[in-house]
Amino acid sequence: MKKLEQIPLDGDLPSPKGVALAILDLCRREDATFTDLAQLAQTDPALAGRLLRQANSAAMGGGRPVASVLEAIRR
Repeated sequence: MKKLEQIPLDGDLPSPKGVALAILDLCRREDATFTDLAQLAQTDPALAGRLLRQANSAAMGGGRPVASVLEAIRR
C-alpha cells in the first residue's frame, strides 16, 4: 500500500481509452462479476488509484480502509 500512496493521484495520470471501453463491454455482459471488473480495472493504475481513493473517502462511509481494487468496487 505504501507504494500506491506514493503515486500522485491529482488527475495527471492518463487512463487508456481501451480500458474504459473494455469495462463498458464487460458491464454489458450478464455473466460479468466484480472480480472480472477488478481484474480489468487493475490494468489501469490511474483508475485503480481513483477507485481506492473514492472507496476510502468519507463520502463512502469511511470505516475500515480498503486496500484492494476488488474491495473498492464492492464498497
